[in-house]
Amino acid sequence: MVINFFKERERLKQLLQEVQDEAGRLRAELEQERRTREEAERKANDEAERLRAALEESERKYQSESEARQKAHDESERLREELKQEQEAHKESERMYQAEVEDRRNAQEDAYRLRLSLEREQKAHEEAERKLEAESDATRNAQQEANNLRAALQQERTAREELQRKIQAESNTTLNAQQETEAKRKAEAQRQYELGYQCFRVCNYAQAINFYRKAAEMGNAEAQYGLASAYYWGDGCVKNLHEALKWCREAANQGNTSAKSLLQRITTTAKKAGII
Repeated sequence: MVINFFKERERLKQLLQEVQDEAGRLRAELEQERRTREEAERKANDEAERLRAALEESERKYQSESEARQKAHDESERLREELKQEQEAHKESERMYQAEVEDRRNAQEDAYRLRLSLEREQKAHEEAERKLEAESDATRNAQQEANNLRAALQQERTAREELQRKIQAESNTTLNAQQETEAKRKAEAQRQYELGYQCFRVCNYAQAINFYRKAAEMGNAEAQYGLASAYYWGDGCVKNLHEALKWCREAANQGNTSAKSLLQRITTTAKKAGII
């Protein structure tokens, strides 16, 4: 169960890393798209500014041409008046008039070319706007995908939390079972000790030692002390300082006061006997 939990945790970590990597990649793509869109907007603004400047220049030229035509008309009227007085002045007036006509024709051709250029620039501006709209749609789609990824990550997190709760519940169940088993073991050890004590009171030492041993092996400190005392004094068994020392230490380590006192006696005796 614990191995499965660690495997599941590693799988979730890996999945979380993949989601984070994917989210990072999406963020990078969104940043690149944003920069591209800003560059396109800047170019479009520059293009629009250039178109406005070209249009203003065209208007200035047209105004200049209008003023020139007005001046030419005034000059032509003056020349016609002078033509009546002087033939040479009339010829000069005709030449100047033809020159003005040629200039006007050239100006008209320039205006036509400017209109064509303006139309092309307007079409380019419209195409840039369509591209910008397409990029905006792509950005919205990327944002939707990122939202879906965040939702999937939240679901994975919820599943992981649920798994952790189940594992905790199972751990609590196992701990309760262990505690219950430990309580039963202690109760059984106490029961064995009490049986041994009853046998000891009626001088049935051999049976008492059997019960004491069972309880002592289950960790009952009083039984360990009783068994150590029996081996030390030889009550119902052959004296055995090794066994007495062993079980007396076990009981003393559990805080049994009588065992601590007896342990000093047994240790002194064992030293005199050369056992330790």
